Amino acid sequence: MGVQGYLLGLVGGVVAVGLVPGVLQSLVLRHHVDSLTWSVTHLIALGAGFLVAFPVMLVVATLLRWSLPSLEAWAVAGLLMGTVFGILTWRVLERALATRA
Repeated sequence: MGVQGYLLGLVGGVVAVGLVPGVLQSLVLRHHVDSLTWSVTHLIALGAGFLVAFPVMLVVATLLRWSLPSLEAWAVAGLLMGTVFGILTWRVLERALATRA
């Protein structure tokens, strides 16, 4: 497929790594955090995740001689995005619950 396959893999990976976790988290957090706070946090997490995950994914893939896109490379990016989302979500939820008490 060449370029089309690469673009399809890239778009699918971005959706899987960036969009799906945010949608799932917003379903849970909308009852605990106001929507504006969550929207801003989600955008920051998405940006920070991409700034961290994709450069690290490229470096790891290059060092280990993985082809891009590859399952291994996206797994590394997914782990990093999940970590960034988890840390930022935990902090926002912690602050939201502390202000309610």
